[in-house]
Formats: sequence, C-alpha cells, structure tokens
Amino acid sequence: MRFIIHSLEKAWRSFFCILSVFVMVQGFAGDLPAQQPRKAAAVDESWKVKFVSELQKWKQYSSTLRAGRVDEAARILKELESSIQTEATRAEFWGHVLPADHHSTIQFLRVCNACLDGHCKICGGVGVCPVCLGDRKCVLCNGVGVKRAACTKCLCPDCRGTGFCAKCLSRKSFPCTKCGAKGYSVETEAVPCKKCEGTGKVQGGIRNDVQRNCSVCGGRGQTETKKKVDCPDCQGKKSVACTTCSGSGFCPTCQGKKRTGGCAECGDTGTISTKCIRCSGDGKCTDCANKKACAKCDGRGLCAVCEGAKLLRVNSLPADSVWLNYTNACMLQSAANYMVDGQPVATGGGNASWGVVQAATIEKLARGRALLKLVSRPGEVQCISEADDTGWLTGTLFKVSY
Repeated sequence: MRFIIHSLEKAWRSFFCILSVFVMVQGFAGDLPAQQPRKAAAVDESWKVKFVSELQKWKQYSSTLRAGRVDEAARILKELESSIQTEATRAEFWGHVLPADHHSTIQFLRVCNACLDGHCKICGGVGVCPVCLGDRKCVLCNGVGVKRAACTKCLCPDCRGTGFCAKCLSRKSFPCTKCGAKGYSVETEAVPCKKCEGTGKVQGGIRNDVQRNCSVCGGRGQTETKKKVDCPDCQGKKSVACTTCSGSGFCPTCQGKKRTGGCAECGDTGTISTKCIRCSGDGKCTDCANKKACAKCDGRGLCAVCEGAKLLRVNSLPADSVWLNYTNACMLQSAANYMVDGQPVATGGGNASWGVVQAATIEKLARGRALLKLVSRPGEVQCISEADDTGWLTGTLFKVSY
C-alpha cells in the first residue's frame, strides 16, 4: 500500500514538472515578437538602370508638357525617341513609363488664320478664278491682247472730237425770235368804211336830213382788218437755220469727221493700240494662267493652308492620364467662339475664357457657323488654340500637381 502511494506521488511530481516546463515555455514565447507576415516578392526595377538617361528625358518631357510648352515638349520627345535604338527596346521603355491603361493622346490644334470657314480666301470656295470668273480672258483687254485708246492728237479743236456744230450742237436750227416761233405775224390794214363810203357820216332823221356819225366806223370813215403774214425771217418755218453750220448740224471745221487729217500719231485711224500691260499681249487671264480654276486652291474651293479643315494640326503628343483633368474631351482656348447644336459653349467658370466639350458632343462642335467635323476617339483629348500660345492648358487640361 505504501508502495502504491509512493508511486502515485512520484507520478504527480512528474506531471507538475512537465506542466511547469510547459508554462515557462509558453511565457517565454509570449515575450517573443509576433511572427512577421511573409514579404511580397520584390518589384523588379532593374530596367531603371537600363534607361537612366531616357527616364531623365521623360521627366523633363512631363514637366514641360504640363507647363503648356508644347513645342518644347515635342522637341524633347523627339530626342527621347531617337536615343532608343531598337523597336523592342522602345516598346520595353514605353511599357514601363506609360502603360496602356494610363496612355492618353493629346491632339494640339490651332485655328487657321487664313480662313474662317475652310473656303479658299481668294475664290470664296467657288473654285474658279475670281478675276475672270472662269472666262480665262484678260479682264483689261478682254482677251484681245492690246489696249485701244482714242488718239487725242488729231481731235478737231473746234468740236473737240464730237463732230457737232459747236453753236447748235447738231440741232441745225434755232426758234425764230422775230415771230416767237409762230411762223407768222399779224398786220392791221385800214380800208374805207363801206357804209359811209369813207365819209364817217350817214344821213338820218325823219326826213333824212340829219347827218350822224357812222355806226360802223364810229365816224372815222375807215375800218381795220387783220391778216396773217408769213414771218420774213423764217418764211413761216418757225425756225431759222444755224448760221455757223448753215443748218447741217456738223462742225464746219471737220465736217462732222471729228478729226483733222494727216495725224502721224494714229495714221488717221483715230485709235492708238498698245500691248496690254496686264497680259503682255497674249489675251489670257494672268491670275488663273488660262486654267479657269482658281490658281490658289486649284479649283477645289478649299483653304490652301488648312485644306478646308479650318484647323491646323500642330502636334500629337502622348500623356499620362494622371496628369489630366479630362481624358476624353475637346479643350477650347476661347469658348465664346464656339457652339454646339446652336448653343454657345460654356466657359470654365468665373472669368475664365476657356471651355470644354465632352466626347459625346465633339462631333457637333462648330466655330461660329462652320462645323469643325471633329471625331472623338477613346483616350484622346483635342486642344484648340486661337493662337500659337498654349500656356492656357496649365490648370485647365493639365493638373497643377498630381
């Protein structure tokens, strides 16, 4: 019995020793730092060593572009591209600095200063020569090749080349002043009175023994009669011939020929012919070179500068979408000049003059009444400047910081 009790006590001591050791181990483990999570695999940035100089150019390009210095940025980009020798290396570089999910394209456009509506400024879009209107003939000589002018050397000095009498101006006659252009005059003639036989008295009274004044002639013994007599100056014609030209109406000096003879200047032709100074004598329109079509636009009617696009494409540059406030839109330097569906484009707010047109309405954008016919493409921003300056893009398209 004592042996059994002793064995049990020994077993309990062993149990407590093992338990104590276990507790001590747990306490020691509690003082250790917690096990750290497994680290992610390190990002391979060895490519940066390969492209050290290119990365510097890329950083320079980024800051220059976002500052709105587009031409300078385009130059830096060209230097960057030329420093990479192979297509594979170039693809590797762009895959790191500008992955597909960040890639945006910015189209920089400038308003054409040679036109307003894309039409040729010379012919107004008609396509034919605006000078001869497609007739091809010289407008100065009408295709004859010479210019004809009246000779002034042999003009009659009296009529100044009209051929008319200088006094009557070809009327040949003048109204008769003597008869007032009536052709006759009225004369009065006295004749003995037929009733009193010129005595002025007639017998009267009951016994016919009283003499009284004649009632017809009033005691004068005469009566007056009026008659028309042809005017002695005009012979009843009411007018008299011009004494200068004898009624011919022609200049008496040149006999109506307008010129005096023997002119050494024109050879009595009355005309001096000289070679046309505009076409040099060939009779062809010099503005269109006898081609009928407008020489400026070759008959297309389109502006020779912008080819009818109304805009000039200045640059197309890549950009990281995180640099941009808009990734699919059209930026306008002066919103007041543009309309969408007949409505003015809103400005950027406050006193800002710039505006933005979202992708959904880009194709309806017009400058004034001229539709620009722009096409919206995913990931593309189109920027229209009114002049060469592009600094307005900083803070509008490009974020000030990102």
